Amino acid sequence: MFTGTSKHSESQLDEMIKQHGGEWNAFTYDESTVYEIDIFSEHAVLALNSLSEIISDTVITTENFDLSRTIIYRDMGGIPSSI
Repeated sequence: MFTGTSKHSESQLDEMIKQHGGEWNAFTYDESTVYEIDIFSEHAVLALNSLSEIISDTVITTENFDLSRTIIYRDMGGIPSSI
C-alpha cells in the first residue's frame, strides 16, 4: 500500500508527512495490516487525508505486487504466504 496513489508517488507522500514532522509505517499480522502516522496534532487532518488516500487510491501494478510478495516472503522468514 506504500507504492503511491493516482495523485502522489510514494516519495511525495513520504515527503508530505516528513515536512510536517511526521513518520509513517505499516506492519502486518497473519490476518491484518496496521497503518500508522505519527505526527503533531495540528497536522492530524493531513495525516487522516493521507491515510485515506493510501487506503482508497493505491496504484497496484504487477511490478508493485511482485515486490510486495517478495517482501512478505522475506518478512515471514522464507515461509510461503497464502497471497
